[in-house]
Amino acid sequence: MPIDGTDYFYYAIDGAIVRGTTADMNGNVTMEKEALTLEALSIAMAARNSGGIVIAQVERLAESNTLNSRQVKIPGVMVDCVVVARTDNSLADLRRAL
Repeated sequence: MPIDGTDYFYYAIDGAIVRGTTADMNGNVTMEKEALTLEALSIAMAARNSGGIVIAQVERLAESNTLNSRQVKIPGVMVDCVVVARTDNSLADLRRAL
């Protein structure tokens, strides 16, 4: 995309998948068991600002307004869908399946 005679690369992010530990019914995500929380919020914000969707994979769900707000790493307004990962899908099961 040319802007003032200079070519710039333009792209849109259609979606993002982020990993968390707990999500409440409002979509707020905490990451108490995750090794690194680095850019999860930035990734979610980039997808939302590009008109994309944000999917959060978590270990468990909590009731609304029960999470400590200081532990929330991704606010619910950034999350479109929450997927609960089943614990029976371990790495050992995947290796046996292959």
